[in-house]
Amino acid sequence: MDTELSDACAAAQACGERDNLNWLLHRAAQRMGAALERHATKAGVGIRGQLVLTALAEGRQQTQLALGNRLGLDKTTMTSTLDRMEQQGLVVRRPDPGDRRVRIPELTEKGRQVQAAVRLELELVERAVLEGLSTEEEAVLRRVLLRLAVPEESDAGPGGSCV
Repeated sequence: MDTELSDACAAAQACGERDNLNWLLHRAAQRMGAALERHATKAGVGIRGQLVLTALAEGRQQTQLALGNRLGLDKTTMTSTLDRMEQQGLVVRRPDPGDRRVRIPELTEKGRQVQAAVRLELELVERAVLEGLSTEEEAVLRRVLLRLAVPEESDAGPGGSCV
């Protein structure tokens, strides 16, 4: 067990946090997020940038605003993330043919390459963070988190709001 995890466990035990769902979710997200951020930052995009690149790699054309809403990023954060990525040559923003004031972000070839490389790195990080879980435990964790993160997904059946 690494020192950081050991310290967190001791702190949780000391203050009775083991039953506090908010604390547990926050710490789990914090641990995973910090590990992912380190690797995404090495590639020059950060975790927000990688989220954007991955969403754009799916190929669905959508406005900047729609993309931000989908990813849970406010307008200002989305704009500054895209500004930075555009300066790096990872994305371009084209005017929407229906409304020239609206921009539609698209990946460049360089953006595709960076997204693919970082995706592989992040999969390794994810595996390392989850290594203590069995295959079944990981599957249950993913299903439960999906239900918590996107409640309408479980009600809407296949497709839901994530399509």
